[in-house]
Amino acid sequence: MGDSKEALAYQELEDTVKRNEPQQIQHYGFALKNMQTLDKNGELPSTWSPFAKDPSPITYYYPYEKPIDGVATKKRMLDDYKLNNGEISIEYELNDSSYGLCGVSLGLMLPQVRALPGYVVKWCTNVASHAFKYGSLTHTKTRVNYYDELTFDDYLCRMEGRDDFQSMWEELGNVPELQEFSTLLPQKETIYRPPLFFNDEDTTNMFPLYLCTYRDEIKLNLAMVTDPQSLLIIAKEKANGEIELITPVPGTRYAEFMIDGKVVNTFSTPEGCGHYTYISKEERDENWCENNSNCLSFFVDQAIPFSSPNEARDSTVSINNMKTDYPVTKVTWVAELVGNKARHVYSNYTSNPSPFFQNSLSPIAFSSINNGTVDLLKNCPGSITTLHNSSFYNRRKAPIPGINIRSIGVRNDSKTIKPGFYFRNGTMEFALEERDHEVKNGNRNPIGEKFIVSCRIHTRAEFKFTAYPKSEEERIRMEKSILVPANKGA
Repeated sequence: MGDSKEALAYQELEDTVKRNEPQQIQHYGFALKNMQTLDKNGELPSTWSPFAKDPSPITYYYPYEKPIDGVATKKRMLDDYKLNNGEISIEYELNDSSYGLCGVSLGLMLPQVRALPGYVVKWCTNVASHAFKYGSLTHTKTRVNYYDELTFDDYLCRMEGRDDFQSMWEELGNVPELQEFSTLLPQKETIYRPPLFFNDEDTTNMFPLYLCTYRDEIKLNLAMVTDPQSLLIIAKEKANGEIELITPVPGTRYAEFMIDGKVVNTFSTPEGCGHYTYISKEERDENWCENNSNCLSFFVDQAIPFSSPNEARDSTVSINNMKTDYPVTKVTWVAELVGNKARHVYSNYTSNPSPFFQNSLSPIAFSSINNGTVDLLKNCPGSITTLHNSSFYNRRKAPIPGINIRSIGVRNDSKTIKPGFYFRNGTMEFALEERDHEVKNGNRNPIGEKFIVSCRIHTRAEFKFTAYPKSEEERIRMEKSILVPANKGA
């Protein structure tokens, strides 16, 4: 290939791989032939920042991973979330000398389960995610991102198009040996990846550690359940071979738990792994430039929770007075049987109380959305809103049934989405009715329980560094960086 720019780029890739044998090089953006000439020091060039609004990335990342340890605290409040009985607070410190935080993986060990005589058990759907009731990412005293169990289910549905979705699904505990009723469930490690904003391709793809000092406190804060039985679905064995789902009585034990031959009654603190990255020199130099204000802000996909004030069935339900400080990219909503949590039947947003609800339907027959000014959705059938197209791709059935979605952003030329509307005094209205074919055809008896309707309004929130290091030396020497919300209500 001679001395062409493409040949130089390939040579740099080969040399970089040799210098970083245990690492991988990932290229995002245009073909190598479109790259600029290498600089005089042979450093890999870059023409794009992940925090600028340029849709044409040509940035090189040098990923690496390291263990992170979780520490249990005595906190009973995490942000606005009050921990319930049987939950503990765990913190993971995420700051690092690299340039970006790309993700976190937590290994939750599920113990071997032996059901007591007369019972059979299985783990709930997405058991690894339901061990964590609330989570947030904080920079010093600023909450950057937060989420709950429903937000994770929403996130998981958006990940269905990824090549690694099946492995993500199975790593959450969705495998036959854990999801079929039995008197004995094997010990197995699951993997949970918190749905932090940099996992979403529609915003940015890493948290900018190079704009933080070495002394900054960057933490993942989690509310985690302690009792493994709280995630077990329990049933009685009947004489005819059938099983009958039961609602566990608080304080009653239905199974014994063991890890590596030792009897346990609580989960162990999950082992953590932080996913980090280095980036090319020119990228850093551009972002550390004192006059480059474009790269001091980044955007967060934040899901804001709202719920109906009353439980309902076979009627119309409304959620009112919905307000956002940032423009909305999409809205998701579900109806959940009020007894699901007591039965430990999580991730079930259908009218079927059974833990085998994957082919059932949401009871939301029609939905309407008004942001306080205009109708964004009007009497739309549930058969449409439960088919997902959050990134403007072909509609598809979600892996978790019953999650309704309406994308409000405007698609740009790239994968990014230009946010659409603010909610000033928004209202959502839902018509609930039995839609399940098995019930209508007389194959399953209807349940008389009511539903609670919840929604998540996804906004594109902006954060900005008002004090930050402008060189590697300043990262070491400077006391703290300052990160604050920006342009709220703009």
